[in-house]
Amino acid sequence: MATMTVSSSEVRRAERSVGGRQPRGRAADTRAHSERTYADRGPGGFERTYGGREPLRLTRRGRVVIVVVLALVATGVAGLLHGAPTQASDRPTDVTPRASVVVHPGETLWQIARRVAPQTDPRVTVHRIEELNNLTSAAVPAGERLYVPSR
Repeated sequence: MATMTVSSSEVRRAERSVGGRQPRGRAADTRAHSERTYADRGPGGFERTYGGREPLRLTRRGRVVIVVVLALVATGVAGLLHGAPTQASDRPTDVTPRASVVVHPGETLWQIARRVAPQTDPRVTVHRIEELNNLTSAAVPAGERLYVPSR
């Protein structure tokens, strides 16, 4: 009987002509795993099959991630359920004592702020007047009654 020596390059050429290289490493393992039916012995000694899939196995990091995600979800749900009740209001929450003034012709909020609270910064007082009266701009018509912070 004659022995024939074949080089590895000839083997590769022959594999390509037959249908390509056979997968090696992880690809081969994946294909082999997907074609197998896994079985193990359950608590009663009976055999469990997993329908062609490997049973789910979590690494330590995977278990930690699941625990952290579940803890965050539980904290969020608890915060929503036990949060402090809030009530919507169209009034400002500041309980500043207030008085009212009538706007004179040609008068600005800056002038009103300086007249009402000369000891404080007019910018702060103008801002508080805007908040107390729900003003969207600094323009106010003459004759309008405005609430102002009292001294």
